[in-house]
Amino acid sequence: MYGMKLSLRSFSKYVPPDVVQILVETGAEAELGGVKRELTIFFSDIVDFTDITETLELDELVELLSEYLQVRLVE
Repeated sequence: MYGMKLSLRSFSKYVPPDVVQILVETGAEAELGGVKRELTIFFSDIVDFTDITETLELDELVELLSEYLQVRLVE
C-alpha cells in the first residue's frame, strides 16, 4: 500500500492531481497521446527574466511565476 501511495505522489508531480484522481477512480491506464483541439496560446516576454531567475531562489521564482500566470477575473 505504501508503495502505491508513493508512486501516486510521484506521478502527481508531473500530472495534475485531478487527472491522477480520475485515473484511480476509473481504473483507466495513462497512455501517450492527446486530443486535437483548437487552443489559444499565451506567450509572454518578461523583461530581464534571466537576471530575475539568477537572483531568486527556485521556490521564490516558482511563486512569482505562479502569481504572474494566475487568471484574474475583471469585474
